[in-house]
Amino acid sequence: MSYFYHYIPPGLIERVVDQTDLYAQQQIAKMPHPITKHARSEEWKPVTIIKMKKFLCLIFVTGIVRKPKLELYWSTREIFQTPVFPQTMSRNRSQLIQRYLHFNGNNAAGTNEDCLYKIRTILDIVVNNFRTNYIPDREISPDEGMRGWRGHLRFRVYNPGKITKCGMLVWMVCESSTGYIRNLQIYDGKCGPLTETVGFLLEPYEGKGYHLYQDNYYNSVHQTNELLQKLIRVCGTIRVNRGLLKDMIEEAKKWKKDKVTFHRNQEMLLISYQDKRLVNMISTLHTAEVIETTSRRTGVAKKKPKCIIDYNTHMHGVDTADQYLACYPFIRKTVKWPKKVFFYLLECCLFNSYVTFSKNNPNSRKSFLDFMSDFAENLIHTSDAMSLPSSSSDESQGSSRTPTPTPTKRAPRNDSPGRLDGKLRNHKLVHIPPTKLIKYQHENVECMCEKISRKKLHFSVLSVVFLCIQKAATHDITR
Repeated sequence: MSYFYHYIPPGLIERVVDQTDLYAQQQIAKMPHPITKHARSEEWKPVTIIKMKKFLCLIFVTGIVRKPKLELYWSTREIFQTPVFPQTMSRNRSQLIQRYLHFNGNNAAGTNEDCLYKIRTILDIVVNNFRTNYIPDREISPDEGMRGWRGHLRFRVYNPGKITKCGMLVWMVCESSTGYIRNLQIYDGKCGPLTETVGFLLEPYEGKGYHLYQDNYYNSVHQTNELLQKLIRVCGTIRVNRGLLKDMIEEAKKWKKDKVTFHRNQEMLLISYQDKRLVNMISTLHTAEVIETTSRRTGVAKKKPKCIIDYNTHMHGVDTADQYLACYPFIRKTVKWPKKVFFYLLECCLFNSYVTFSKNNPNSRKSFLDFMSDFAENLIHTSDAMSLPSSSSDESQGSSRTPTPTPTKRAPRNDSPGRLDGKLRNHKLVHIPPTKLIKYQHENVECMCEKISRKKLHFSVLSVVFLCIQKAATHDITR
């Protein structure tokens, strides 16, 4: 748990709690009064830090245990039962917290020019913790990703080349070997030229001698010279219109397969390699050395430039991070984009926590699934221990032990009492004995005036005399 709190500190959770309570009060005040009898907003109670931690823990578990609807996590049907959810928090309470989850005040909505102001404070804290809590290896790689979003959004981007074609664009810089997310930036519709974006992403690495592996979307001759002056060496593919020599390209097109041509200008190397198609590379950390390698598919030995082999080895940092984030996603459909960004940041924090744990424990074979499961269990038990007060005997003896709840071995058949109210010490279910109902015997009942069928009988509560409907007005109903 300590690894996760390096990226999501208690102060950040406290801020989310305060903003959620404030937003809930504002929304409830806007509702027409009196509120309808069965409105869930009538049940709203201020959120505490412990309750918020439990809520986040349940959100993490939804990424491991997948179900089509959130309500099914609290279902009492045997095929859907998940006891940890009703034991931790009631369904209505969880849905209310998710409904009013908020991260920044709406007071500056009219004057703030930042499109990300609703999540900006949380984003800056998390990104700063990414930078300060981990020092990556020498090889790093930047790339962009897409967070799916098809609702109305000012800075929504459409990219037909991606699997997720429509959504929010995120730029990231990751460690090549582990995929650790060191820096990220969300496109807000007002970013400057690409060189400014790359400069912001690489600002923490200036003057430290890092090796940067990036694709042709970011590379150019001009930018490579600028990064070289900042002691950042570059290797990657390059487009023809980004400063590549035309004579070298035309010469390479005439060659057969596995031929190489290059041009060097001081420390910058431009190289063209004719494979199935022409591959153009730029590098400030390689020579034009060609080494022999074996094809993974055919097993045939062939010669390639060393810069291409190193590029294929170190370019998959962002892809590694995306693969881990796609394994157990807990982002659910929502109409408010700040919640989606917040849950995405939580996923990044969990992944970075796992990478940090693996680095500090090289002999551990714990998988990402085991890490998430252990973290969720520890968070639930720790929150329960903090919420339960110690007994008077423990206090008199000075004991610091806190009781921990024992998990049930199987799912309960009936509803858990925890779903009704969290204050189990004050409220308990009591068995109500059945009442003795008085059964009136109507056999052989006859009208006093004449015998008629039972369907026409009328019973008067003021008398024990049964009267027929036709002549009830003419009878005396007193005893």
